[in-house]
Amino acid sequence: KYVRARQLADEGAVGRVYRVNQVEKHAGPYSDWFFKPETAGGGIVMDMACHSIEWARWMFGKKKVKAVTAMMNTVVHQERTSMEDDTIIHLEFEGGASALLESSWALHGGMDSYGHVLGTEGVIHVDLLKGQGLLMHSVSGFGDDPGETKGWTWPDYEWSWNNGYPQEDEHFFQCIRDGVQPRETGDDGLEVLRIIYACYESAARGCRISLPYDPPSDIKAPVELWLKGKED
Repeated sequence: KYVRARQLADEGAVGRVYRVNQVEKHAGPYSDWFFKPETAGGGIVMDMACHSIEWARWMFGKKKVKAVTAMMNTVVHQERTSMEDDTIIHLEFEGGASALLESSWALHGGMDSYGHVLGTEGVIHVDLLKGQGLLMHSVSGFGDDPGETKGWTWPDYEWSWNNGYPQEDEHFFQCIRDGVQPRETGDDGLEVLRIIYACYESAARGCRISLPYDPPSDIKAPVELWLKGKED
């Protein structure tokens, strides 16, 4: 769905795209290592906001991010972690476009994964998981966690396909077998990590951070920037 949205935007269907929004949220990870700075490096920003950041870069043709402003907090998982479980990130791109990104481990009742492409002549709404033609109301709930499926829900339909995992694997094997250049490279991952460091610094200081940003040399995990800011 996101690939199709990008195609429509590139074809000029909504005019000049001036902003993209992306949301990815659920109730939290399934494994303890996600909640430890020494194993995860950070909370929701490292786990899921990295996807949103690169999606925004991809939507704008990998333009340079010139500044970031981020807010983050621990709103649900205080007993499990000192790291952030909820964040809002604003990216400013060269040329004037921007992205507003929301990522969270604090959403009850399932998972949200959707985006908006805002143009001067229209808008594209993309819902990865709930725009599937399935809507159900259950009085008692169902499945492994009935408490999370009571009332109105959107039952999964080809969940892996809608999230793009089979397509991702196909491209990965094509790169190995045929020597195709990966659509996402190590350089892309490094650029996202630079942006993530700036996000933690922004949240710690409560201000806009211009890029390029170089973190202090004694920082072992990105989230330490924010944790030390909270201590100060």
